[in-house]
Amino acid sequence: MAEPRAEQPKISKRPDIQERVAKYEQKIQENLENQGAASPDPTKITAVARSEVAKDLVRERGRKQLRKTKERLVVAEAQSMTDSLTGLHNRRWFVEELQIKIAQSTRAEAAEGNKPLYVAFIDVDDFKRVNDTYGHQGGDEVLKLMKNLPFREEEPITRYGGEEFIQALNEKITAEEIEIVAARYNQAIRELSAELLPRLKPVNGAEKITEVTFSIGVAKLEVGDTRDSLIERADLAMKQAKARGKNAVVIASKVDGRVEYTGPKIQS
Repeated sequence: MAEPRAEQPKISKRPDIQERVAKYEQKIQENLENQGAASPDPTKITAVARSEVAKDLVRERGRKQLRKTKERLVVAEAQSMTDSLTGLHNRRWFVEELQIKIAQSTRAEAAEGNKPLYVAFIDVDDFKRVNDTYGHQGGDEVLKLMKNLPFREEEPITRYGGEEFIQALNEKITAEEIEIVAARYNQAIRELSAELLPRLKPVNGAEKITEVTFSIGVAKLEVGDTRDSLIERADLAMKQAKARGKNAVVIASKVDGRVEYTGPKIQS
């Protein structure tokens, strides 16, 4: 009585798959010959080969699914750290990144000396007026201009919330140089907004706005500062810039918990 034919696993008949089966068949046949074993029914060799290919395909599909899952997680994580309106990093990203920068700055200060870390708090002046004049869609267009400011890639500006933006500067930079950076930002937003605003249509017959400016507060990391206290001092300095007439920068100094003004008003 003849032996029953080996059951063949169901796999694709694609040429590349069949080529893999043939390679397995050849490998099995060579192993049997090397061992001096009797050659079994060719259908059994084919069944084993097809079974091995089927296992390979399952493993490959699993790896592909895992890779896609990881890619989706990476995309989801990036989206959770990105402001959907401006495309800049968001507040969550900044507070986590600032904690890292504080640790790096502290280690570098101990090892090398004079490795300051500054936080710049940037607020769009009279943004309510922009919204009232051009509507919230017009206001959104102004906020989108922030991604075009001349900041360095390694020191990105982040949308902190509403019309507030924030940036960490951790180079060997002086207060005077920070004023230059702030002035450059203000000049850039004035030029960008002067180009954008004429294309926007005022709502309810409101008077047009010709340009947008910033108020900027800057605080340097001091001994005893935490992430939150550093941000708070930069925020307070920004509010002083507002109080001093806007379109200004204030550099904060930590003196008995107070914020002292050390920077001049940015000239128009």
